[in-house]
Amino acid sequence: MAASLISTVAVNPLTSQSSIASSSFAVQSGDVLVVWGMSTPGTGSAPFSIVDSQGLTWTKRAEVAQGASTNYVVIWTATVATTGNISYTITRPASGPNWRAAAQVWRGVTGIGDTNSGNVSNGQPTTTLVTSADSSIVMAVADNTAIDSSTTYKQADAGTFTPATNYPIVSLFSYAFYAGYYADAGAAGNKIIGISYPNAQNYSIAAIELRAAPSGIQSDLADGYAWYQSPTYATAREGGGTLTVGNTGGTSIGQMFSGGNYYAMQAYFKFNVSGLTNFVSPNLDFYSQYNSSVDRDFDVEIRVHNWGAAVEGADFVPGSQLASKTFIGSINTANWPADAARIPFTIDTAALTAAINAARAADGWLYLVVHSGYQRTNSAPSGIEYVGIYATDLGGLTIPRLTYAIPSGPVVTAELYENGVLKQFLGSREITADGVLSFNWDAATLAALSGANVELRLTSDADIDIGAIEWNAILGVPTGPPAVPTYVEQWGAIAI
Repeated sequence: MAASLISTVAVNPLTSQSSIASSSFAVQSGDVLVVWGMSTPGTGSAPFSIVDSQGLTWTKRAEVAQGASTNYVVIWTATVATTGNISYTITRPASGPNWRAAAQVWRGVTGIGDTNSGNVSNGQPTTTLVTSADSSIVMAVADNTAIDSSTTYKQADAGTFTPATNYPIVSLFSYAFYAGYYADAGAAGNKIIGISYPNAQNYSIAAIELRAAPSGIQSDLADGYAWYQSPTYATAREGGGTLTVGNTGGTSIGQMFSGGNYYAMQAYFKFNVSGLTNFVSPNLDFYSQYNSSVDRDFDVEIRVHNWGAAVEGADFVPGSQLASKTFIGSINTANWPADAARIPFTIDTAALTAAINAARAADGWLYLVVHSGYQRTNSAPSGIEYVGIYATDLGGLTIPRLTYAIPSGPVVTAELYENGVLKQFLGSREITADGVLSFNWDAATLAALSGANVELRLTSDADIDIGAIEWNAILGVPTGPPAVPTYVEQWGAIAI
């Protein structure tokens, strides 16, 4: 999981100013501050220097020296030592050309990786970083030939570029400053970043990589795939015909009609969650191996399915049974990313959280099956429609992963038990300033209970006193044509 941008604090100096201080802003111990400064060409007004109210140690990571026709760009970093507030001051040797600076607060950075900088008097502002997985990139560009205000950022390699607050700064026929970040540059490799400007620029560019330790839980080497082929679609869909199974070389998910045979393909992943006790916001990081959905786009669906120690033919889920498996998330292949890029699945966080906790209460493994939505809906293929996801044997030590966040405050978890057996995971909530937590379940859940030895269990990762518990039955009044009203049971806890 990449580092997180917390805030951006800019300064907007006048041309005549040789020094300017920022406003005060909040930081935590361990945060990394990234500050850039930029100036148009000139003499005697650069290099800049930086100090701050906490007395941090600043390291210059990338710089393009100022000249009579060369824009100045510099990027520094510093690591925060003390939680609290901080401000910074940028100084240049003398007043002179137009200039700007800004600071970003990043959290979760484990180190500064590759850096690069350069200047070209007539060209496109680009540079290349060789990044690790889970990295973010901060970039600053100064131009002295701003004859067009339109800008397109290079995003093919490093993903989406987000301009920093109040950037770009463009004075047509004069100068322009561009700055911002690539939040997650994706898998490790060469990343060409910069601007595809409609006109050649006199530019200076500087960029640095912010590394983050791969977080979360790596999927197991036993991950694999299984597919069935048959001249009859119904046979292949239900797990009949000729079986192919394996756990090396990646995975294939989808359907296909080729050479007179129908194919139904499923992939299987599992994560050891036995030691996962304190988490919020779980997610799944899968990366694209290839896209062969050439005849028809389809939904790639993730569901919970216990396939055991190793992938076997018996683990294949018949199409007619897929809907009975707990749904975790999906993506349509129309939105499938480029090879080796992170797949932006839409994940049901509540369902994934519940599945993790159910797995912890069982054998400690979260088992998943990934399949085509058309296999579930019984829609036969007429051609090739499948995709590939990197498995652990190809993705190395970084992908696939089950990621999560560690809450900064105490967390309370609620579960409904009957006769000592878990019936429903109601959720985990981080305690906020007001101390009020609420959890919900529908009336059908309670109606299914016998009423004997029913428990609402509250657990936390800290000493929590429950000041009050309130139960509510809320009548849901439907709109439109008359329908049967539904009730929702709710309880709230006040932590003191």
